[in-house]
Amino acid sequence: MLSYVGLGIAMGNAHEEVKPLANFVTKHVNDGGIRHGLEYAGLI
Repeated sequence: MLSYVGLGIAMGNAHEEVKPLANFVTKHVNDGGIRHGLEYAGLI
C-alpha cells in the first residue's frame, strides 16, 4: 500500500521490510512518531 500512495510514511517501529517502501520513516510511536509524521506531511 505504501508504494501506491503519493506520500508513504512508515513508523520508526515498523517491520524492516516495510521501511524501504516508504517515502519517509518517522520516529518510533513511543517517541512522538505520529506527530512527527503529520508535521512532515504538512498536516499540522
